Amino acid sequence: MNQPDDKDDLLAIPTWLKREPKPAQPIAAQPATPAPATTPPERIWIMPKTTKSKPAKSQKTDPAAVAAKKAAKAAKAAKQQRSAEPKVKTPRTSKPAASDGAARKQREGTKQAKLIEMLRRPEGATIAQIVAATKWQQHTVRGAISGALKKKLGLAVTSEKVDGGERTYRIAVAN
Repeated sequence: MNQPDDKDDLLAIPTWLKREPKPAQPIAAQPATPAPATTPPERIWIMPKTTKSKPAKSQKTDPAAVAAKKAAKAAKAAKQQRSAEPKVKTPRTSKPAASDGAARKQREGTKQAKLIEMLRRPEGATIAQIVAATKWQQHTVRGAISGALKKKLGLAVTSEKVDGGERTYRIAVAN
């Protein structure tokens, strides 16, 4: 290891810390005196104060605050007691269905009108026939029969299954 000869070499900036001049700047453009080295600012850590705030004495002995706290506890206990009791469900009430579908006016040429027309035939219609006529899927046909025709329009749709055959749906004729 090389030992420096004089004290000035000890205080000199190591070569690996020295900045090289930018190649775009001519060396003569640099100031004659080096700029003073800036030191990074010291970091000061301030710890937040952790003091526990205690309620004022007036809050402890305030009768209104004590009464409000007791009322809140009583309301919470009553709510828990109500939730423990079994709930009684009320049955749903639906709209009264039309007797013959005359209460609701049908548009001509719709798939639903075609479905009703097929079901009003004396021989009725099967799911496969309705699927071919409306281009609906089977579950859509079943949903339309139960939802739109039976529930909304109030039509009496009956279904029969002949031995070895398909299920046939038809709208019952009112006597």
